[in-house]
Amino acid sequence: MTNTMTYKGYAARIAYDDEDGILTGQIAGLRDGVCEVMAEMGEGPYAISEVATKSNTLLKSLSTVRDNLIKKGMIYSSSTGYIAFTVPMFDSHLRRVGGK
Repeated sequence: MTNTMTYKGYAARIAYDDEDGILTGQIAGLRDGVCEVMAEMGEGPYAISEVATKSNTLLKSLSTVRDNLIKKGMIYSSSTGYIAFTVPMFDSHLRRVGGK
């Protein structure tokens, strides 16, 4: 099953992944690489400074990306200086699909 949707001005493709038993989606224009780096780091939460280092991103630049991902509901601030995915096991899903 694959559908498209629009939310807060963003277009996305939504599909059900039988293997992981979750809904997945791809938001058009969301290719910052931060989510992929977080997934490669394993299960979160993730230190923002470590995500910046591993993604070769200045911490100041990552702040803007972080805020956008929070607004899109992809991640949340789990505690001061840390971020995590909003969907449980999303890191393992991203590693499995490899950025399809």
